[in-house]
Amino acid sequence: MTLKLESAPIGRHTRAMRTVLACLLAAFVFAARMTRARGTFFSAAVQRRDLVLVLVLVFVRRFGGTSITMSAPEVPSALDRGVVDGIFTAGVGAVLWKDLLKYGYVLIINVNNSYFIANTEAYNKLSPDLQAKLRKVAEESARWDQDTMKKEEADSVQTLRALGYTFTNAKPEEVARAVETMKPYWDEWAKSRGPEIVEALAKVRTALGR
Repeated sequence: MTLKLESAPIGRHTRAMRTVLACLLAAFVFAARMTRARGTFFSAAVQRRDLVLVLVLVFVRRFGGTSITMSAPEVPSALDRGVVDGIFTAGVGAVLWKDLLKYGYVLIINVNNSYFIANTEAYNKLSPDLQAKLRKVAEESARWDQDTMKKEEADSVQTLRALGYTFTNAKPEEVARAVETMKPYWDEWAKSRGPEIVEALAKVRTALGR
C-alpha cells in the first residue's frame, strides 16, 4: 500500500524536516527445509543486515533456534552441507536455490517499508502544481513497484509449486503465537532507546489495536 504523509523527521537524530511523498510496503515470507537436527527447531541463514535482520535473529532465537548471517553466495553451500536447515527469504529468493529447498512455511515475519523522501524546505519552495505532480508520480511509482513485486512473488511461488515444493500457510493460532512471543522484544527494544521511543511504540500499538 502507499501512504501519504506530511512533514516528518526521519530518525531520532535527524534535525532537518523531510516530506514523505510515498511509502512502499513489502512483505517477506519464510521458505525453508526444516528439521530437528542438533536439538534445535531450525537454524536459519539470514542475509539482510538491518532491522529486518535483527527481527529475524530474535525471532529464531525466541523459538529455540540458531540463527546466523551469511552472504548470498554462501547460501548454496551452507544448505548443501547442512550447515543451516533453512533460510528466511521470499519466493523470489527461494527460486535462486530451488534445487536445495523443498518446503515453504509462509509466515509474515516483517513488512519492510521504503520511502520516497524530499527535503521539506526545498519541497515547500515548489509551486503547488509541481508539488501535486511530484506526489502523484511518487505514489504511482510506489504502487507500480509494490504491484510488480507482488506479481514476481506470485510467479515465483507458482514456479516452486510446479517443481514439487510443499507450501504451508501459518495457521491463525501459529500467527498469534508468533505475535505474542515477539511482544516482549518490542518493549525491550523501545526501553533501550529512551522514553520518546517507548511513547511512540505505545501510540503505534494503540493505532494497530495491539
